[in-house]
Order: sequence, then C-alpha cells, then structure tokens
Amino acid sequence: MGCMVHLQRVAAYVALNQGMPAPTLDFEMVWNDPIRLCYYQEFGVDRSEPSAPSLGRARSPFAHLMYHEAEFGDFLPRPLPEMLIAYPPLHDWCQPVGIGSSYALQQECLQLAEHLGLPPEIELEELDRLRRQDDGVVIGSGWRAFALECFVCKALLTGAEISIRSGCALSFG
Repeated sequence: MGCMVHLQRVAAYVALNQGMPAPTLDFEMVWNDPIRLCYYQEFGVDRSEPSAPSLGRARSPFAHLMYHEAEFGDFLPRPLPEMLIAYPPLHDWCQPVGIGSSYALQQECLQLAEHLGLPPEIELEELDRLRRQDDGVVIGSGWRAFALECFVCKALLTGAEISIRSGCALSFG
C-alpha cells in the first residue's frame, strides 16, 4: 500500500468534509488515522449481489482511489460508474482485486490535486525530487508540506492519462 495510503488519507478527509489532515510522513499515523478509518465505516463495499457473492461494488466518493489496493488490480480505459472489487477464493496470498476506471481515477485525482493546491504545471520529476529530499520530515507549507501526496497524485494522474490515451489498462501488481 505504501505511498498510496497517504493520498487515500487526504481523500478520506475531503470525502468526509474534514478539511485537510495535518501533514505527516509517519506511515503508522497515516494508516491509523481515525478519519481515514471512518471513511471505510461510512462508505462500505456493497456485496449484496446474490448471483455474484465474490464481487463487491463501491460507489462512494473517491472509490476508485480508496478501494484499490496498490499491489493488485487494474484501471480500465473506460468509464465505470463504480469500483468493482473481486474477492478471490481464500488462500494465504489472496487479496481483493480492484477493477476501476482510468477516467474516474483521473477525475478523483484532479479533485485531490485542487484540494492539495498542486500546481498543474509542475512536473512529476520535480515532485519526486521534493518528496525524496524530506528525509522523513515534512518540509515547507501549502502543497509542499504534502510533497509525497502530490507526487502520488501526479503519478496516478499521469498513469490515468496514458491509459486513456493509449487504450491500455493501468495495472498494479
């Protein structure tokens, strides 16, 4: 899940109208953030389809970001109104697999970029440089205090744009 959970935390705050979280690079703090956890309680996955018990659907705000595991799943270059989550038969290594829309991911990341104050003209390489120079300490204010979240947001935006333009899936795994 790594860096993606940092952006998911921002999405949870926005979805629940909680403003912006305090900037932090502490993974445990981000992972256990009560607002992030509240998002999953507030917006669950609908698994009520009797004909497909191993399929879930998420229609919540930022669902294509929030219900996608960074290690598994795909974003398809087509509009989908909801995030699909496949629950494979249980094994030690099985995780739910998200199937989302590159278009929806793009829209969600554009919304988050606006909340973060991310300058649209900034290049991914510059964001990568900023996020690597922090050495575990938040540096700067405004969007710079969220350099990691901005980097992940811009990387996902770039991936979604390439997926849409090329007609290829954006895959994790």
